[in-house]
Amino acid sequence: GFDTSGATRLCELHGVYCDYGFRRRTPTYASALLDEDWVGKEYQIILDVVNESFPTPFNEEMFSLRRATFLSVQVNTGTMPAGIENMPKLGMTWIRGTGTAGLTGGLPDGFWNVKTRMFVLALMPVEFTGALAPDIGMCDYADFRFYTYSNPGMTGDIGHLKSCSKLESVIEVLSTAVYGNAWEVVLNMPKIQHVYDLTLSAFSGQIPNTEVDDPATDPWTLWCQQKSSLHLAVGQEVNGQLPEGLAACSNIFNYFDVSSSKLTGPFPMNFSSNAELESEAIKLSDNAFSGPIPDVPPNTVA
Repeated sequence: GFDTSGATRLCELHGVYCDYGFRRRTPTYASALLDEDWVGKEYQIILDVVNESFPTPFNEEMFSLRRATFLSVQVNTGTMPAGIENMPKLGMTWIRGTGTAGLTGGLPDGFWNVKTRMFVLALMPVEFTGALAPDIGMCDYADFRFYTYSNPGMTGDIGHLKSCSKLESVIEVLSTAVYGNAWEVVLNMPKIQHVYDLTLSAFSGQIPNTEVDDPATDPWTLWCQQKSSLHLAVGQEVNGQLPEGLAACSNIFNYFDVSSSKLTGPFPMNFSSNAELESEAIKLSDNAFSGPIPDVPPNTVA
């Protein structure tokens, strides 16, 4: 829809803003997704809803852009068009509604095959009924962050994300109708550092590998040993125990929330010498642990 006459660079088009030197500031957290010499070679497309009374659907013509590295699009109407998986290279894909309006209906075939290192799908209305697909090709590329939150009509089995084992920074799934075993997914992400809000969903099932014969090969011990810090919040109807191997994470937790999980049995962690915990970082309510709960540092409220 742009008049391209006289333009030799994307930044020269009407309505497309680039900072000095044909460069736009990148989010601090996402700077790691850019090559050092990206200026003039790759572009960010950032399209926000300026006036909520003006219909702003997703324009599929942008899928033909070959050098877009960051795609951030806000919408307040329409369905998700097909073809995003045809974009050749994306460091970040950010698709969001306004909180009261956004995409409606489901997602097209191929959507979950978008080639991106970081993915955000958020703030859609209840009329958005997209679902996690059994085959998520995105997981071959996603090694940074994955977020889907505030999408009350979104469904699907979180187990489909088990193949996203390359994620190193963040996973967050905060959508009330998503179901499955979140703990199985977490265990399959050995490098993940921030498990944000795998809560308020319909997660259920036993935590895997709670009993092993050889502690040295305990999957949860090995999982903990690959991290230097850990934020973990998982709300799942377990009706079982926490794995003993999580004790290896005792001193690297900066946040630990397993409230409302119907957990039973002994509590395996000891936080008494943990210097990383935030002031209100331990949340254990609505469980049925047996035996003592270990001491916590003086500055931490449990």
